[in-house]
Amino acid sequence: MTSLTHRSRIALFTVIAACAAPEEPLGVAAAGWQSLDPRYGHVEGELKVCAAGPTVFGVDVSVYQGAIDWPKVAASGVTFAIARIGHGTKHDTYFETNWAAIKANGMVRGAYLFYAPLHDATAQAQHIIDSIGLLQPGDLPVTIDVEWTDGTPNATHLGTVVNLVTAGTGRPPMIYTATGYWNQYFSSEFGNLDAWVANWGVDCPSVPSSWTNWRFWQTSGGGGTVPGIAGGVDEDLFNGSLEDLKAFAGGATTGESGCTTKQVDDCGSFGCACALGSCSGGFCDGNGCSPTQSTNCAAFGCGCVDGACNGGTCAGTGCTAKEVSNCGQFGCGCADHTCAGGTCAGSACTYKESYDCAAFGCGCADHACVCPEPGPDVTEPPDTGGPSEDVVEPEDTFVPPADVPAPPQDVPVAQDVPVAQDVFVGQDVPVAQDVAVAQDLPPDLGEPQDIDMPQDLPVAEDALPFIDIAFLPDAPSLDYVPPAPDSASLPPLDVTSEVPPEAEDDTSSHIPPAPDEGPTTRADDVQATGDTASKGGGSSGGACAAAPTTATPALPLLLLAGLVLLRLRRRPLGSPS
Repeated sequence: MTSLTHRSRIALFTVIAACAAPEEPLGVAAAGWQSLDPRYGHVEGELKVCAAGPTVFGVDVSVYQGAIDWPKVAASGVTFAIARIGHGTKHDTYFETNWAAIKANGMVRGAYLFYAPLHDATAQAQHIIDSIGLLQPGDLPVTIDVEWTDGTPNATHLGTVVNLVTAGTGRPPMIYTATGYWNQYFSSEFGNLDAWVANWGVDCPSVPSSWTNWRFWQTSGGGGTVPGIAGGVDEDLFNGSLEDLKAFAGGATTGESGCTTKQVDDCGSFGCACALGSCSGGFCDGNGCSPTQSTNCAAFGCGCVDGACNGGTCAGTGCTAKEVSNCGQFGCGCADHTCAGGTCAGSACTYKESYDCAAFGCGCADHACVCPEPGPDVTEPPDTGGPSEDVVEPEDTFVPPADVPAPPQDVPVAQDVPVAQDVFVGQDVPVAQDVAVAQDLPPDLGEPQDIDMPQDLPVAEDALPFIDIAFLPDAPSLDYVPPAPDSASLPPLDVTSEVPPEAEDDTSSHIPPAPDEGPTTRADDVQATGDTASKGGGSSGGACAAAPTTATPALPLLLLAGLVLLRLRRRPLGSPS
């Protein structure tokens, strides 16, 4: 085989280097071939920015460094290290090992993706999210490495990656680039992101057109030497102190505040909110809102307090706790970050409070509605000429005074007597009230019984007008037939009521119990008996036929009473038979 000439070797080396270049992150490959291109870190721009204070040293690594002894790296004084995730959608096989080892050895860690304009933007963003997930305390924001590679970058494609990474990791990413490259494709885009600039071999780095300062600076392109890393390595500086670096590496931020979770917790321990990485609001100076939060709230006519819309047309006083305390020392209130009310000028009411109070015809002072006192006729109903719907007409009943005791519950007669329990017809007629007692009946007819004569019986039609029959003796037997009375045996009629002595003293109604012998007479039995008597009582003779055996015990008594009354009516009292 013919050996290659010197010229052939140079040509072959040039081809190999050209093919390998797209895979190399800035500073990793030999600086010899990169130094020939003005797009890399040796190019200086118009704006040069030096660190205003202390800086912290660190490195960035990839698969090209191979296996790394991370304990030795940490012991050498390296405070942070940034590991490559991959190139576009192609993964770096050393990433997981480096990512875990950096944190395990107590260093602040970061990660970057070598951006490929020809690869799908969503796929590249997902590559980052799948590799690190949500950032944790001690993690730097992810970096998108935008430098010389295949394809031409554009803001739309790169913006898609930025937005997806922000949502997926919890914090906006940083941009790594060099002035000579960035200024060819961008002017001011992505200036809201932190910049990691590459500018080697200079005292102060040049800053690309989109920024006025830098967060990280790559000082060498693979020429650094660090214990634990074989060969050369990229060296970097953080613009700030070690404390600043740890605060910046607080993990994922909370919404639009621009603060990490750790920063929010640290500020909260002092009773303060956090905005843009600093304690603000609450009992600290400031309103506790980032510019983005303040702008968003202002779009609705509201102020912003402690990261939330407050005051103005929104609910709340529009003041932080510190502002309220400071105004109170002068006897004033606070509204929309201004002392007002109390001993100070102004109403101490927000726009919303004043508007809400005015809806009720009231003013507002010191965050409270102040309403006028109502006149004497404010609550009086209008006179419509008729009764008001709300006026309740008094009932035509007598209401006794409250101090007059109510009558006893047992005053009504016989309220406590169960209805129809061994009681004869006419229970609702009180005993001994305008009732004539049976008239001196023969002694063998038995004691008077409380029987109320039905008013519709035919017998009553022939009765004397002044006799009110209410009590008649009960018959001794159903088969008893009374003898025909003669004039000699009839005693004179005694109209004096025989009221038992106990009835004269007892003002309450007394209903005698039913007799021990014989069935009890019910209302329906008496009604049936009255019908039978009406049919058979028309006899013209002086004697009466025997009562049917099917009649109730009251039937003989009714027949007997009818005969007596007819007899008395036909002849005067005391006349001979």
